[in-house]
Amino acid sequence: MGGWAGWLRSVEDWNLYMRLAAAGWRFAYVDRRLARYRWPQPDRGLSYDTVRLERWVRLSLLSFTLRHPGVPGPRQELWRRIRSA
Repeated sequence: MGGWAGWLRSVEDWNLYMRLAAAGWRFAYVDRRLARYRWPQPDRGLSYDTVRLERWVRLSLLSFTLRHPGVPGPRQELWRRIRSA
């Protein structure tokens, strides 16, 4: 799959999941606690910088769409986000 997209900031995991799904991997819901998550606070964490986060999401979608042009969902989401900007 090419591993972790280290050039991305904030959406690396999402990008990896899209690439795994495009390669035919299937995911299942596990109804038990597997990890802990610390919610970000306004003074730290990239989640509160919505402009930068949106930029990384678009960049991730663009990268995925260029590598997997036959997968319609990410391409449609990219165009939806560009039109809404």
